[in-house]
Amino acid sequence: MGYNDGTISHVDAMGNVHVGEGSYDIGGLVGYNGYNNDAMSGEESGEAYAAKIEWAYATGNVRVGDYSSDIGGLVGYNNGKIIGSKSDPIYATGNVRVGYESKDIGGLVGLNETYEYSDDNVYPGKIEWAYATGNIRFGYASSDIGGLVGLNYGTIKWAYATGNVRGTGGLGGPVLAFPVAKGPVPGSSYIGGLVGDNYGKIIGSKGDRSYATGNVDGGDYSFFVGGLVGANETGGTIKWTYAKGNVTG
Repeated sequence: MGYNDGTISHVDAMGNVHVGEGSYDIGGLVGYNGYNNDAMSGEESGEAYAAKIEWAYATGNVRVGDYSSDIGGLVGYNNGKIIGSKSDPIYATGNVRVGYESKDIGGLVGLNETYEYSDDNVYPGKIEWAYATGNIRFGYASSDIGGLVGLNYGTIKWAYATGNVRGTGGLGGPVLAFPVAKGPVPGSSYIGGLVGDNYGKIIGSKGDRSYATGNVDGGDYSFFVGGLVGANETGGTIKWTYAKGNVTG
């Protein structure tokens, strides 16, 4: 499904997704999970019009070419709600492979965004009780890459990722053969085992932490590489979390 502004519940997707370069909003289940702008009015709560995915999963691999953005194992772009439960979490298990100079790449969601209807009506994208187990591989000069979410402006609660996150360093592409670089190749940046770059909230609880256990290898000349997050920006919150994987970069 390319676009969802309603509710998807108890659905699974098992097929592989393979698209070419310059692609965006690509996911194993849904490309874009967002708000229904046409139904909203300034006098009503935007929460009622948030697109929702609940108790769903995707198991297929996602492969995307160079110069692409917002790529995820389940959803490419989210500013709605992706919610499971402790006993029945939402998840993606497929591998995600993206070419060079790409951004916002995650095992579950590529970009978890905040929806701003007006100055007084701002709603964070929500991911709760979710996990991703697939490996992430990306080409050189890519950014915002995470085992669960690539770039987070919203809220992530009770979520984890176990897959390895690895850059190629420009020596050969996961989708297309990279040209041989003359001199140092451009490095990738903001790479984390759970989230690549965080401006929002990543929260667990004492008994149910959010975490990452996969290894992270940013590739040649990479920077801002971490086992949990690549970078936690000003205003970002991380609480009740941990990481166990090895980090190289």
